[in-house]
Amino acid sequence: MAEEIDYSKPFNVRIIEDCRDPADYGISCKLDGEFGVCLGLYEFPHTWKTSSGAQGNPLTLTESGGYIWGLECWWDAYPDEHKDVPLDLQQRVLQLHKQGLAKQLETNPDPSLN
Repeated sequence: MAEEIDYSKPFNVRIIEDCRDPADYGISCKLDGEFGVCLGLYEFPHTWKTSSGAQGNPLTLTESGGYIWGLECWWDAYPDEHKDVPLDLQQRVLQLHKQGLAKQLETNPDPSLN
């Protein structure tokens, strides 16, 4: 799990927490718990992830047909390894991870941000 993600080809993901504003859900609704396929890195203004020389932001197509940007959610790139872990437990672990990061970075982030 520690290896760098290869964005040059699609891979399966699971959306753990959809961090979009409810007004931005659109037709797909909230995508917590949805499985999907990360399609790769695409241009998204002012937010870039660099991976093996490629730049962009991950875009996921979910099983319900909705699209979500990587910066709009917390996602799991290894859903097959975690398929028996309930979503509510994954979300609780995510909240603890966010709290740990806030302490480590000595910040008090807006809880609505991913």
